[in-house]
Amino acid sequence: MAKKNDEAIVLLHYAGRIYKCFGTNTKSVIEYLIKIGNHVTGTEEDVEGRMTDFFLRRVTRFFNGYYDIKSYLGNNTHRKGYYITPTNGDMHYNGKIPYFINYNGNKFVYKPRDMRIDFEFNEALKVFNQFFDEDIKLPVVNINLFENNTGYMDFVSHKDNMTMEEAINYFRKFGALMAASKLLGINDLHCENIMATEKGPVIIDSECALVPDLIEIKEFSRMTLGRVRAAFLNKRNENSVFSVNGEILPLSTEKFQTAILEGFKSATSSFINNQNTLINLFNNIINKDLYIRIVSIATAEFYDNMFLLDTTIYDIYRNNYYFGVYISIDTIKDKVLEGLYNCIKKDFKGEIDFDKDNVIIILNELYNSLAYGEIPIFRIENYKTLYINNIAICDISLRDNYFKTLKDIFLQQIQWLNSDEAIEKLSETLF
Repeated sequence: MAKKNDEAIVLLHYAGRIYKCFGTNTKSVIEYLIKIGNHVTGTEEDVEGRMTDFFLRRVTRFFNGYYDIKSYLGNNTHRKGYYITPTNGDMHYNGKIPYFINYNGNKFVYKPRDMRIDFEFNEALKVFNQFFDEDIKLPVVNINLFENNTGYMDFVSHKDNMTMEEAINYFRKFGALMAASKLLGINDLHCENIMATEKGPVIIDSECALVPDLIEIKEFSRMTLGRVRAAFLNKRNENSVFSVNGEILPLSTEKFQTAILEGFKSATSSFINNQNTLINLFNNIINKDLYIRIVSIATAEFYDNMFLLDTTIYDIYRNNYYFGVYISIDTIKDKVLEGLYNCIKKDFKGEIDFDKDNVIIILNELYNSLAYGEIPIFRIENYKTLYINNIAICDISLRDNYFKTLKDIFLQQIQWLNSDEAIEKLSETLF
């Protein structure tokens, strides 16, 4: 892979370090780190040494994150005899990715990001289960938070194959989960973030919850559920997909449709009968300190733009030359800024005004993330302050009486979810 002796020595050094840390998982770790490298060069060949350069930067950043996480867990769990292995999750925040924790035969997933909103979502499911009928009670994942609000959650195992009876029971709960997710404004419900388990569907990543426009809008198309439908239709092995008696069937299968809509109707009917409980729950959640992730552009676009960046990152304002085409980091910045404007205006009914200093922060963080194979994270804290990674950019301006309006929208959504129109919209999205 390397064309220079010094690079070859560094590569061997890192290979040895990966083996020392991860043993039999060495191959999968190297494949994870180099997979994006191949994407960046657009070829299996190391064109002009770009893949080697990128891999070395990425693996350096990866180990920064690994040692930070290992040290933090060691200082805060007060447990001995545990070991951690990396997942294939996107890398953020100076090399940090989710890790599996194995301890005394038990398995957990540690996520080095603010997990308070995941915690609140699972607490909300406990409230729903108090009045849900037995056949739609949803599995709840235990989440433990640390002082820095990162946390670890129970590892849930994928159920690869079910009987038809098990599948019907599963999809009835799936329908109830769709009602709960829509009521709490959860985005990003694609085929990786919903895990098919023996006890029912589990959302394993709910950081895009409580998005006001998703609570208000009278449709399901913006919840990314189309990817779940496509995964079943195309018989892809994904977290949300399983076979029935050895065969993957589409969601449009009559028995599946019936079960999903039964579960959805049962859940939404219980919402009507427990409106005061739900309003108190919602008030309690939105008055807490929470980070909500917003998606300015698709993650795939960030990966595509890693392909465009020069390997030298001293001057963030320089034009970059690659394969005869001049590319500027400003191109990425402009896409992101436009995406942020649109998200805040549409999803949060707010306004934002970036000054020169704000743009410089965004530009620096974008370059610093993408040049090392990381995905930058944009979040809103307490419906007020916009962040990139862990850096505050600026406050957003919300419309007058925003929280009162949001509570009214929540109440209206309870009513709408129990309507024939909601059933039709869900059917259009899933079937």
